Amino acid sequence: MLENKKPIITLLCINALLAVVLIFSSFQSQPTQTKVEFVDDPLAKNKSDALLTLLQDSIELACKVHYKRTGKAEVIVEPNMMKILDLKRTGDDNNYVFTVEIKVTPYSGAHQLGEDHLTMQISKHNVQLLEFTHLKDLPAPAAPALQP
Repeated sequence: MLENKKPIITLLCINALLAVVLIFSSFQSQPTQTKVEFVDDPLAKNKSDALLTLLQDSIELACKVHYKRTGKAEVIVEPNMMKILDLKRTGDDNNYVFTVEIKVTPYSGAHQLGEDHLTMQISKHNVQLLEFTHLKDLPAPAAPALQP
């Protein structure tokens, strides 16, 4: 009868060993999540500057129209006084129509005139102003006081 019990005892011992191995393996430290570090695109500033340079004439024209109504004769817009706020593709990946939102600070002479928000649509052969919002006027610098 002892001989009939040997295979059963062997199987029980193997089962117990497997259970111990599984229990200990579950206590091992779980792998930590991999931290993804985003590296700035070294070309991002150049891409932004290139787009603003291409749009500069259209942006400057929109600003000149607005500020001409306010009596400002000379309006200048430079890429370093613009910031892209948003750029979206309109439609699917095969559609080359984009909407870009830009914050602009035009100036005249030596002082800034104000802050404006422009929304433009860019397509293959066309740049269209969708919306021009004048955000605020900036005061002209005070003239220096004359000394008697």
